[in-house]
Amino acid sequence: IGLHFFSPVEAMPLLEVICGDQTSDKTLGRCLGWAKQVGKLPIVVGDGYGFYTSRTFAAYLLESVQLVAEGHDPVLIEWAARRAGMAVAPLKVFDEVSLKLGSHGMSQAKKFNPEFVELDGIKLLATMVNTHERYGKAHGAGFYDYDGRERRIWPGLKDLATGTPDETGVDVIADRLMLAQVNQVAWCLEEGILKNHRDAEVGAVFGIGFSPASGGPLSWMDGRGLRQVVQDLQALERTHGRRFQPPPLLINMAEPGERFFPKA
Repeated sequence: IGLHFFSPVEAMPLLEVICGDQTSDKTLGRCLGWAKQVGKLPIVVGDGYGFYTSRTFAAYLLESVQLVAEGHDPVLIEWAARRAGMAVAPLKVFDEVSLKLGSHGMSQAKKFNPEFVELDGIKLLATMVNTHERYGKAHGAGFYDYDGRERRIWPGLKDLATGTPDETGVDVIADRLMLAQVNQVAWCLEEGILKNHRDAEVGAVFGIGFSPASGGPLSWMDGRGLRQVVQDLQALERTHGRRFQPPPLLINMAEPGERFFPKA
């Protein structure tokens, strides 16, 4: 069994409990009891790439870097994320996580999602780390330049962009950041990584700061309507690739107008 804590451990309430194929109920029960003893809020997930929370959060960070690579204004990306309800702006938090760690993690993703390796965003991240030695906030240089408590977007980012986007704006960017995440949540349900809907909501809100006002990614999709979510994902898949491909579970729910949660 795995116990995934969140940083800073003393402040973050969530504990992601990861079960393998042969994890016994007794072992799971002991871990859930211990989580209660140390004051943590547990969710139970299956084993797989990024488990649940890291997989979803990685989609958020990756999409933000891809947007930078396509030439969208980094300031607009940060603002769009906050407007969408995210607790943390993606480029700011990526600097705090460490670009060096993020670049290594993205390179490992090719074992699970080979098409991601060819994304311009991953290449941009590798260039920032390997060529420009921009490792993140702890080193004073990442997507932002840091001077004491002051920070500002690194001007060199615009030189790493591959071009100018045909369409941009807060709504366009926010949609991509949110749909990239909720699609991974749906795939986690499809693949059995997520065991129940409650853990999907709790894990996303308390683990990665997914729009707390929405109630969580499943509630977010319910609010938009699953049929609309599928249509939006399919449109993004046609223009931006397979990472936006919706899972069969989502398509099958959307057709008859189903929801993850009943209307109040």
